[in-house]
Amino acid sequence: MSKILAFSLVLFCIFFNSSTFGNIQKNQCSSLQIKLGYNHQILGPFGVCQSKVNDKVLFFKLKNPFLTNKLCFIPTHERNKKSFYVGEPRCLFVTKKNRIYIINFLKNRPGLYGYLKING
Repeated sequence: MSKILAFSLVLFCIFFNSSTFGNIQKNQCSSLQIKLGYNHQILGPFGVCQSKVNDKVLFFKLKNPFLTNKLCFIPTHERNKKSFYVGEPRCLFVTKKNRIYIINFLKNRPGLYGYLKING
């Protein structure tokens, strides 16, 4: 359990830094072709891209399988250097080499968060 939490935190730090995610949004995103343009010392080379059509869809792939722990993605909205979650985390085991995983987020946080765009 603590390993899952630790890797959730690692992914949170990697993906939800607004400047990093801003660069991802500006890149071309295709569900069939995601470049492994990022690298992490534990995860290795990876690619990530948000759908241009639906902000609740994220494409993710790792160069190599990562079976040790689940990887968790948390949908957030960032504004004025503040970030807050808009839905529950989505976790998965990355079992296939270079497979593109589609993460479908939910905007289900209680309150008036459903209208906000996932941008972090």
